[in-house]
Amino acid sequence: QPKKTDIVDAVFASGHVISDHEYKVTANAEGYLIKSFVEVGAEVQADMPLFQLSNHVQSEQLSNAEILYRDALKNVDPNSPQRTQLELQVEQSKSQLDLDKKNYERYKRLFDSKAVSELELDQKKLQYENALRSLEINQKALEDQINSLNIGVENAKTQLVIQKENNADYFLSSKISGEVLQTYKEEGDLVRRGEVVALIGGGKK
Repeated sequence: QPKKTDIVDAVFASGHVISDHEYKVTANAEGYLIKSFVEVGAEVQADMPLFQLSNHVQSEQLSNAEILYRDALKNVDPNSPQRTQLELQVEQSKSQLDLDKKNYERYKRLFDSKAVSELELDQKKLQYENALRSLEINQKALEDQINSLNIGVENAKTQLVIQKENNADYFLSSKISGEVLQTYKEEGDLVRRGEVVALIGGGKK
C-alpha cells in the first residue's frame, strides 16, 4: 500500500571555505626566512610575530644605536668627566675673578692715598678685566657643551627609534586576528621585499 513519508535527498558537491576577511603577510625587508613561529591552521592574534627574516646587519646597527644612546646619556649626566672639567674651570675662574677684584679695589684705595703708581693700578685693573672675560668664556663654553650634549642625546634617541623600527621589519606579523590559511615560504627560503609570505583568514562563511 502507498505510504506517506519524508524523503531525504543528499547533494554532494566540491567547494572550499572562504574567509570574510583575508590579510596577506608581506615582507617589508629582504632576507632569508630563519624562523616560522606558526603553521597552516594555527590561530594567530594581530601583531604577534609569525615569521623572522635574517637581519645580521640590522641587528648590528641596532646594537650600535643602543650603545651610542647610552654613551650620550652618560655624557649629559652632571657628573660626567666632560661637564665636570668645564664646571671646575668655571669655579676656578670665579675664584680668580674674586681675587683679582679684591686686589684691584685694594690698589684703588692705595692709589687714592698715593701709595702705588697709576701704572700699578692699571695692571691690577687689567688683571681683573681679564679674569672677568675668562669667566664669561668658561661659562659660555659650559653652556654650549651642555646644549651640544643634549642635542646629542636627542639625535642618538632618534637613531635608536629608527633602528628599532627597521629591525621590526624583519619580524613579519598579521594586522588581523584569525587563522593561517596558507604559507608560501619555508625556513631557508629567500624572501624579497614586498613578497607575500602567508595568508591569514579573519573569519569564515
